[in-house]
Amino acid sequence: MADFLYAASDECHTHELVVDSGRTWPQAERFLKIALATAEHTWQALAWEVNARVAIAELDLTRAQDCIAKALSTMEGFEVPLAAWRVHATACELCQRMNSRDLAERHLATAFNKFTPASVTSNTRPGAVFIVQ
Repeated sequence: MADFLYAASDECHTHELVVDSGRTWPQAERFLKIALATAEHTWQALAWEVNARVAIAELDLTRAQDCIAKALSTMEGFEVPLAAWRVHATACELCQRMNSRDLAERHLATAFNKFTPASVTSNTRPGAVFIVQ
């Protein structure tokens, strides 16, 4: 199952999100279907996040909100930093598009916090730069 997850994730992250005349991006749906068939909260949250990005690209902000809510719910109670920073970064983008500046800033701060845990930042030389793509 892990091989399928890696392949589905790779498809979603190596292709540009191109929405073709309103069609939902099939790779994102496939990734979600495979991820939901596992008990892996990291993969499930990442799959919801990818689908949120597709919805944002399609300007379907209601669906994007639903996908982000499901990603956040999937992560609740679990330590999933690899997914958390991406989910919060996408939530930040969505909130910006919806003119919810305060919530966007909170998601951005959470994304940064998840991306740079204390164990990394405390052992990093001063002036080090982290690049988030």
